[in-house]
Amino acid sequence: MNEFMQDVAVIVVFYNPSDKQLQNFENLNKDICVIGVDNSPSEHKVYITNYLPQFKNRGIAAAQNVGIRKAVDLGYKYIIFFDQDSLVSLEFIENMKKEYISISKADTRMGLLGPIVVEEATNIAYKNLANPQEEFCIVSDIISSGMFLNTEVARIIGPLEEELFIDYVDCEWCWRASDKGILTYMTGNVLLRHTVGNKYFSIFGIHFGVSSAFRYYYQYRNVFWLFIRTYAPAKWKRKILFRLLADFFVIPVISDEHIQVTKNMLQGVVDGFKKKRK
Repeated sequence: MNEFMQDVAVIVVFYNPSDKQLQNFENLNKDICVIGVDNSPSEHKVYITNYLPQFKNRGIAAAQNVGIRKAVDLGYKYIIFFDQDSLVSLEFIENMKKEYISISKADTRMGLLGPIVVEEATNIAYKNLANPQEEFCIVSDIISSGMFLNTEVARIIGPLEEELFIDYVDCEWCWRASDKGILTYMTGNVLLRHTVGNKYFSIFGIHFGVSSAFRYYYQYRNVFWLFIRTYAPAKWKRKILFRLLADFFVIPVISDEHIQVTKNMLQGVVDGFKKKRK
């Protein structure tokens, strides 16, 4: 194992992964600890030392919590999260660790670090909140894939919110960290190629990524759950309402699951106001 990486654990969440996706992390497992938490209904034959099948879809937050606990039990100092569809190399993880250590020296309040994430299909930076004039800067939130942190930071923030299930789980964790005085940074020195959504469209300069129909229930419900949180940024609250409105009129039209998408959006709004737990 690479000596520099011996204190880092990779946590990847699987859900009905392809052979290619499994192989990506099997290859990593030769050089670094990989903890694969599988939310698929049945386990896969996978050559990953720490493979943890859940036998049902428990959601990304629950799966990542399982991974964090395993990493802590195994004594790892650092963890880095990935989705199964991120294109990952050992070099990328090494660079993230170097950036984390470097930025930590510059600002001891830094706890979470993310790379610039580039959508594989469009080659466009996704949620790029970084200042192009700086090598790294403070941001409000980062997506979980590529997120690098110290396990002690994870302990201080507390577990990811499992009731959110999938959408805005990473945002809520970053905002909660900030509320505890732990800052989130983004580095412009490391890029991660990642798949976001199933299809992509651009209308009047606004980019739309079309996801599976079930995701829209959680997107709409979770926004209303998070909207009343005092630690959710006011800027996000202003932007997300416009985004939900735009998605409501556009996504059902361009999705292959027109009716189901609309139903899920509306049910999400209803349950969001009712604060219903599934």
